[in-house]
Amino acid sequence: MQALAKLSRLAVIRLRRYPPPSSGLDLARTGMTTSVTHVCWERPTSLHTFESSHTQGGDAIIQKLTELPFAKAQHVINTTDAQPGPDGSIQVLVTGYIKLDDDAAQIFAESFQLKPDGGSYYIAHNIFKLIFPPPNP
Repeated sequence: MQALAKLSRLAVIRLRRYPPPSSGLDLARTGMTTSVTHVCWERPTSLHTFESSHTQGGDAIIQKLTELPFAKAQHVINTTDAQPGPDGSIQVLVTGYIKLDDDAAQIFAESFQLKPDGGSYYIAHNIFKLIFPPPNP
């Protein structure tokens, strides 16, 4: 659970805040408003990519998140967009700024594919990427 408090917690934080009014996704129709706190990494088929490093399976993902080389993360969410899938899944894209420990804030993008499971969702796919400015010519 420490890993969830460290980085996976981002998913829950972002989902609680999403969608912004302009996204047009009807969360009441998808059931997300009642299920958001039950999003988890419990499937052996769940895939997580953090800065081009791929991990599969709930236990391996939790271990990877626990071993990340920072103690705290602060976020400013700029945009959150979501699209419902034909199978009841939800694709979410989040952009914003992240500040790790005492480092300068960096731009990030993160994508989640949430799959329905009874009355909740699980994270089937997740990609997190820091966005670096282009080098000066």
